[in-house]
Amino acid sequence: MDRSFFTLLAFASATTTSFAQLSANHQMTTYVARRTVTIGLGGGSSCHARHRASGCDSRRVEWMWTDPAHVITNARSYRLASPLAFMNTAAKLDDGFLVGGISYSGSQPFILKTDNAGDMDWCYHIDGLVGNDQIIQLLGYGSDFTAYTYPGGTYSDRVYRLNGSAAGTIPSGLEMQATDGSVFRMYSGLATTGSELICGTGKSALDPTNTDVMMANVGGGGVLWMMLYDLGGTGGVEDAISAELRADGTAISAGYYFNDPDPEGFLLNVDPTGTVIWCKTYSSANGLLLNAVHELADGTLLAAGSDGSGQGVLLKLSTTGDPIWTKRYASSLGSDIFQRFHVNDLGGLKLYGTVSDIGLDPDGASCDFVDIAQVIAFAQTPVVTSAPLAPRMLAPSTPNLVSFNSVPEIAWIETCVLNAVEEQAMNVPLVAYPIPTSGMLWLGDPGQVAPNERIILRDITGKTLIDREYADGIDLTMLLPGTYLCSVPRTSQRVRLIKQ
Repeated sequence: MDRSFFTLLAFASATTTSFAQLSANHQMTTYVARRTVTIGLGGGSSCHARHRASGCDSRRVEWMWTDPAHVITNARSYRLASPLAFMNTAAKLDDGFLVGGISYSGSQPFILKTDNAGDMDWCYHIDGLVGNDQIIQLLGYGSDFTAYTYPGGTYSDRVYRLNGSAAGTIPSGLEMQATDGSVFRMYSGLATTGSELICGTGKSALDPTNTDVMMANVGGGGVLWMMLYDLGGTGGVEDAISAELRADGTAISAGYYFNDPDPEGFLLNVDPTGTVIWCKTYSSANGLLLNAVHELADGTLLAAGSDGSGQGVLLKLSTTGDPIWTKRYASSLGSDIFQRFHVNDLGGLKLYGTVSDIGLDPDGASCDFVDIAQVIAFAQTPVVTSAPLAPRMLAPSTPNLVSFNSVPEIAWIETCVLNAVEEQAMNVPLVAYPIPTSGMLWLGDPGQVAPNERIILRDITGKTLIDREYADGIDLTMLLPGTYLCSVPRTSQRVRLIKQ
């Protein structure tokens, strides 16, 4: 079985070539509105799509490329014509990247395609999707992709699966409509062998006042099965936010439900037919909302989200969901709501929040966390209802959507270092003085910068401004005021500096 999976919100893979090397946690220093998606590019490098906002202007999508040390190497920004346009998802194709969401100029789904350098190829509205006004999930398959829709925060009796290509054609789609009066909405999906697993929430026609967890398996010809799982919550919310395939071929979803008055997290493990293997709910004094789950090499689990006050929470659990430890994110820059896990091609494990990029060791531990009171787990036996869906083929209409180039506004602060076990010289920060400077800058304590040492100076977008041998200082007179990153490739040392 194909173990690859795609998730909604992720960010910034900053791991190096092994867990024994230097890995750092980072936080963004500029406001982020809703979504972040990280895509592995190989060799530990990554590309990140991030939805950004300024006040009520929520239309900007930024791409950022980082190397394994989390240095920004490229950046792009696009603004859609509508002042309210939200990005929900992103995916990689052979020749570029996709982002999808909603443009509120007509309350219509949009998909934007760029090449591998981030330059835009095309941007389309998708018309004619009854009751669904957003693209919620993109899954890339070489030069082709599938896209799933979302009914804008409410419920619908149908979901759409669109088939498209990198060339900008979306020739076909599948409308899948409940035939028994059930309604539902999808939050995320992942690719499996020959099908796609989606999860979200729904209401059974048998009890339309009650909200249930929804999971479904979708093939090219329609829904293979869709199940609604009633966990018994009393607060009107039972949401499966994301899912992952386990090594044994089963799937596990993470989410939360409200058991008045507090939210509680849950994990639901099902076999390939949707049959429940086990289900656990988790309560804590401050409430708990789980957004993501990840299986470690030994079969134990990590689950992440936040407590009821928005403080980031990370759990480690046994193979069947029993708590091992519970930790709270305690960065000096403030907390964050954790959204997704990501494993790069070198095995580096990351946890992403709205503004955070967290490096985890093979056991799931990291710096910037403190132990808190253990969550309490309860075994659950959900009441399961099958919801039949009928497929109907359609040919979507895709008018062009106007978009504009913008200026990236990306900045990071390193909050802590995980597994700092490299040679001692690499743990000593590069010395630079004076900081701030209005002109000349000098580098290094004795032994840090050798004669004719190669040095590199980049701006905050990762653009290289200086790449030469160091002699007697660096003249920054001609640079604009701002923050820059100076590095010595031989030692991997670097320093952030400020030009006045």
